[in-house]
Parts: sequence; C-alpha cells; structure tokens
Amino acid sequence: MDIGVRGCGVAGAKATGGDWRRKTFEEVAGFGLSVGAGAGMGMAAKGMLPKIALGASPMGWVILIGAIVVGAGLGMGADRFGQRWGGMIWDHFGPVTQ
Repeated sequence: MDIGVRGCGVAGAKATGGDWRRKTFEEVAGFGLSVGAGAGMGMAAKGMLPKIALGASPMGWVILIGAIVVGAGLGMGADRFGQRWGGMIWDHFGPVTQ
C-alpha cells in the first residue's frame, strides 16, 4: 500500500509537469529509511518479548502498544527525514541525465 501511494505521488508530479524524477528520488529515500527504522524497532521489540511476558499481565500489553506507537512514529519521522535528505541530495547533485 505504501509503495502504491508513493507511486501515485510520483505520477501526480509527472501529470502536473513537476519534477517527477526528483519526487521519485525523495520517495525512494524516505521509503528506505522508514523500512530501516521499522526493522530496527522490530528487532529491538523481538529481543524484549520474552522479558515482558505479554500474555501474563496488562502491563505487558501497555508496553506492546507503546512499542507499536513509538515504532510508527520512528518510521514516519525517518520517512520525512529521508524525503528531505533525498530532495537536498537531488538539488545538490542534480539529475544524472537530462
């Protein structure tokens, strides 16, 4: 779903005469960083699962929900950072071919 939404954004930029190659670069950078952040959070959570005994107490569920919220926030922040970073890199180096 995420890739489809990003693809529609690129198609919209192309349809309106925008710089669709720059938009593609931004979206790929944002997607890559958000996947990396999500994978890192998932690995950290996986290591904690045996310690918090999720099914044993309501506190375990609170910790799990908190980890999900933090992971989603981390992924969204990484996406925004990646898109800005991608745009800056594109502006600095420009397209490889015209």
